[in-house]
Amino acid sequence: MSSLQFLSTYRETSEEFFTKFFKEKKKEAKKIDPLTLDAVKKLEAYIQGGKKVRGALTVLGYKALGGKSQKNIIPVSVAAEILHSSLLIHDDFIDHDEVRRGKPTMHKVYSKGKSDHYGASIALIVGDMGLFLGHNLVADSNFDSKRILKAISELDRLLVNTAYG
Repeated sequence: MSSLQFLSTYRETSEEFFTKFFKEKKKEAKKIDPLTLDAVKKLEAYIQGGKKVRGALTVLGYKALGGKSQKNIIPVSVAAEILHSSLLIHDDFIDHDEVRRGKPTMHKVYSKGKSDHYGASIALIVGDMGLFLGHNLVADSNFDSKRILKAISELDRLLVNTAYG
């Protein structure tokens, strides 16, 4: 299988999982508050599309080390995409970026018709929400509990190192 075929197949599989995952999160958010639902929808839209290289690399690394279960690794690979996008939401605010992936950045979306402070505040919360959702996907994955704990420990170390940067 060529790399382009692998990416295409991965993108299709991951998008299917991603869509089901966010459908459930929107159902949960709807029960909470309209702003919560809007935030989940905006996070979903922000992450959709793209090449999904990080998630694909997660799958490739897993397979390179002998992993066999596509069903188990897909949620973890989607977590990588959600986590990365969430960090970008924070980064866009920090760097005062106005456009990401050809669309207004999250803080600019939420600033429209409101204050810059409001937009930044909600964008940071949306970014945090994505970090927590990604973390939950890893924690709730179907791997052995020792592997999950090790993965979460490594994930947290990487997130701390990102904050240090």
